[in-house]
Amino acid sequence: MTAYRLPIAASVLGLLMAHTGSAIAQEASAAAARTHTHHKLHFKVGADNCVQKVARDADDADADSTYVSEGDNVTWSFSGPRKRVVFAAASPFDWQDSDFSSGTIQGVVKSGAAQGGNNGSYKYTVNVEGKNCALDPMIIVQN
Repeated sequence: MTAYRLPIAASVLGLLMAHTGSAIAQEASAAAARTHTHHKLHFKVGADNCVQKVARDADDADADSTYVSEGDNVTWSFSGPRKRVVFAAASPFDWQDSDFSSGTIQGVVKSGAAQGGNNGSYKYTVNVEGKNCALDPMIIVQN
């Protein structure tokens, strides 16, 4: 009787390992298949060229708090003087400071950003080159 238990236990263990490996592979495949959103935003400026608001390109709705997911692309577009985006403590992107740019600033939300920062909330400052003005909107990374 003992001689039969070993092959049965080995078979059960093999099936369990195959199922676990399959589940891990399915999860990895599902993660890879998720589509990422491209968040297109723009800066609304006043007569003094200072940024007064962040808005969505699609409908011009308020985007001072922009909700994103890991892997999403965020693009800010603008005209006028060069602008920069600076994250104070932590950044949801691979960069902390976009440096001054003309026309667009872009980033991809990095892996782990939903747990980083302040529970996935990242306050940033928009600066305008040559101006002493700043706007402090927020990126919120959701799981």
